[in-house]
Amino acid sequence: MSELDHLVVAAADLDEGVRWVEERLGVAMDAGGRHEVFGTHNRVLSLGPDCYLEVIAVDPQAPAPGRARWFELDTEAMRARLADGPALVHWVVRVPSLDGERHVMELSRGSNRWALTVAPDGRMPLGGLAPSRILWHTPPPATRLPDKGIRLDTLSISTPDEAALRLLVAGVVGPVTVSPGDSGLAATFSTPSGLAAIGGPTGVGGERPRYDIAVSLPLGVDPEPYAKGGATWWLPEIDPGARLETVRGVLRDGPAA
Repeated sequence: MSELDHLVVAAADLDEGVRWVEERLGVAMDAGGRHEVFGTHNRVLSLGPDCYLEVIAVDPQAPAPGRARWFELDTEAMRARLADGPALVHWVVRVPSLDGERHVMELSRGSNRWALTVAPDGRMPLGGLAPSRILWHTPPPATRLPDKGIRLDTLSISTPDEAALRLLVAGVVGPVTVSPGDSGLAATFSTPSGLAAIGGPTGVGGERPRYDIAVSLPLGVDPEPYAKGGATWWLPEIDPGARLETVRGVLRDGPAA
């Protein structure tokens, strides 16, 4: 069994990533720290007692690491993706044991101690769609971060290979859904000021698809918080027989073609 531990938002610059999250979720992020092994630094935000969100970026003050950075931060594809702005790139599940797992690294930041699955080349499972696995040796950050009233409602994963991904996430405890479509992660949140969302499909090789997508929301749901949050949304199908009243908005997904 595994439990959703945290979401990973990557950014070309940490301050930019923090602003991006704070503008969408409406609360201030908390201090994180530096990861000397990878030459990165982060900030964190509670999503309740069991889960949190991390913004991570290359630390310009750190020496070059002796290995590939995690979360594909050294790849040309990720650099190109983050040049367009911060992005929800990955998620991590908490496990009781890493016995039998490959590429396990023992890591620390401040008083935090943990073990994490990290490939030698820094690449994420299925490009970030499948989770990395973490075993905490100290209390998880979610248990100690100040509660800002943010809760993760849904982590939605879209993939052309739905069956394969479902096998990899079977048994994960948490609000995770898998559906067919262009590859991408999207998260919805309840916040003190209303609904918020981040993420969306990334297409092939980290490129964001350049089109607008109509979003079907139930009647009575206000789409404005989603739009104000800069959310990217998609549906694998929109029922052609749906009443127009149920299509409550069109949200952008990437720049205009």
